[in-house]
Amino acid sequence: MNTIYEYKVRVITESGILYKVGNVFDLKEIQILKENDDYLCLDNKEFSTLSKSKAKSYAYPSVNIPVITHSINDDCWGTGVRYSIYTRKAIRNSTIKKQIEKYINQKFGSFISIDLSFLVKPERV
Repeated sequence: MNTIYEYKVRVITESGILYKVGNVFDLKEIQILKENDDYLCLDNKEFSTLSKSKAKSYAYPSVNIPVITHSINDDCWGTGVRYSIYTRKAIRNSTIKKQIEKYINQKFGSFISIDLSFLVKPERV
């Protein structure tokens, strides 16, 4: 059976209800249950669906396309940046770091500086 890698990064600088202050860098290997030309179904507790290409669906995450979000002074999410990506093969930590830095630079310019030095080795979940 094929597997997919799920990388998750959270940099939270101010706590909210869901996330507390801290850094998280996780890697999870997930089995693929079913696959067709457009979608993948994963063997996790949510039976997550992934789109094989971004053009096929905006409702599901796409393989090899990072999802990066941020929140500022949010009661639920706190203040921070969240990153996730599903890939068929392992990717370098430096690639993840560059993608997050690019996102922060595009959104905030030089107004925000986040320490990403913890992106050395992901914790396997």
